[in-house]
Amino acid sequence: MIQANISTVKNCFSRYLDQVKAGEQVIISDRTHPIAMLVPYHGAAGSEKWAARVAALARSGSLVTAKPRKTQLMIVPVEAGSGIGLSDALIQDRREGR
Repeated sequence: MIQANISTVKNCFSRYLDQVKAGEQVIISDRTHPIAMLVPYHGAAGSEKWAARVAALARSGSLVTAKPRKTQLMIVPVEAGSGIGLSDALIQDRREGR
């Protein structure tokens, strides 16, 4: 693993990309504080491995995944020409407990 400062990476970006292509990882630092990492891209195969790893961790109980929220569409009946605006109709609907 290689560590380099922002200015060094900016000045020699192609050289660092060549090293990443060769399999190296480059940590980019700002005043000795790591802020980013350049890693080799593995395409869809890398994404599939990541998804499989997440699924395995979830099955083992080491990772808890978020449950999708169920959303409901609220339909507010408003008679045409009633003179009531949508916001007022929604407030009225909520007061009536619908």
